[in-house]
Amino acid sequence: MFRFLLVAVTFLLGFSGQTAFAQVYRVDWHPQALSAGLSVGEPAGVNLVGQMDFQPFALRVSGLYSGSTDGAPNGAEATFFLKLYQGRHFSHSLFHMVGFGQFGHSVSNLHVYAGYGYQLKWNGLFLEARLPVYYKNNDDARGPYSYFKLGYLHTFRD
Repeated sequence: MFRFLLVAVTFLLGFSGQTAFAQVYRVDWHPQALSAGLSVGEPAGVNLVGQMDFQPFALRVSGLYSGSTDGAPNGAEATFFLKLYQGRHFSHSLFHMVGFGQFGHSVSNLHVYAGYGYQLKWNGLFLEARLPVYYKNNDDARGPYSYFKLGYLHTFRD
């Protein structure tokens, strides 16, 4: 599904970026802002977060590697956002996410997920409602999954 969205957006934008879609959304492929922060939720419980904002898109990576062997969570996630509204202090977006998580270093504890969601962001504080449409655990059992994610992103602007 993500590949389809990427191809569709690329097709709509064309190589020059001057199609009707680009004119309506004023697509700008130059990064507008860079953000960094922390979040609580998938993939690793407590995550480091980095985000690059474009207009009207954003790309985010989050995760944490604990390096411990005592069962502490590890994981990584990539998220693609389509901003529905972007103001100076408030925004809301739809997103597609893919990620993996692992508790300890055992391969049997690995889970992979993909899904969609909705994000509200206010002055750097964000709340996500998440819906996994694919979830795979090595033992075919549905493991823990957080349907909400809460965090803070500090935005560095020019």
